[in-house]
Amino acid sequence: MGVHLYPASIAELIVNERVVDGQSVNLRLAAGLTVTCHWFNVPEDLAGDTGAVTVYKYACPVTVPAAEFDWYGRCDPQGQGVQFSLSVWDGSQFLPVVTGATDGDGILRFTRLQPGTYDLEEVDATWTGFRIELVEFRDLGDGVMALGHTWGGGRDGIAVDAPGGWVLEMRDGRISGFRSFNSWQETLEAAGLER
Repeated sequence: MGVHLYPASIAELIVNERVVDGQSVNLRLAAGLTVTCHWFNVPEDLAGDTGAVTVYKYACPVTVPAAEFDWYGRCDPQGQGVQFSLSVWDGSQFLPVVTGATDGDGILRFTRLQPGTYDLEEVDATWTGFRIELVEFRDLGDGVMALGHTWGGGRDGIAVDAPGGWVLEMRDGRISGFRSFNSWQETLEAAGLER
């Protein structure tokens, strides 16, 4: 859970940010001020021995992107109802695990996944498949670091073949932060580790 307070004038605001029951924050305001609270509910459905896949679905105004295409600057969240299926490798084939649809912000989260090789496919999409293989986990004490590899391909010939890494930060047994990296070295450095 996180709360960000944006007062009209920080000098005039007295805030007692104390979580009472995990559902509320006590605020004491000076007269005439407005406070905006951004409340993040972080699911408690990730154990130390499981992982999660979060999908952020974007729509981009391009059919053949240049190498330097600004994916985050030019693409927008696609929105609700885009379906994805997730399968796990059993040693000889991918077996279906679950299918889900994105929410209004274009986000879909598959949780409580066992370590392994997964195949992620957008149902009725131009991608022919996408999978993440997690190859190493490390307990950071206050979080978890994972190293892996992503593969994917599109019907239009675009291919993805890249290492990746993820750092999950934990506080009070809950996920308090998540960072994704494009290389194992970046991930290890962010986690304060060496190979």
